[in-house]
Amino acid sequence: MPFSSLVTDYKAPPNVWDEMCDQQAIRNHYEVFLQSLKNDSIVELAKKNELNKKNIHQSGNHLYGV
Repeated sequence: MPFSSLVTDYKAPPNVWDEMCDQQAIRNHYEVFLQSLKNDSIVELAKKNELNKKNIHQSGNHLYGV
């Protein structure tokens, strides 16, 4: 599934707080974040993911099982 359809097809559940979306649209502060994801290649996203894992590991914060 293309990234764009993940965003455009996503609907916030009714009567539930959704950090990313209200009932009509994506919240403004997430637009910048999603745009940056669209601009990065899969390779670049994988590199960022590995760097994040490394940073979490080095900080001693293992809450997510990495």
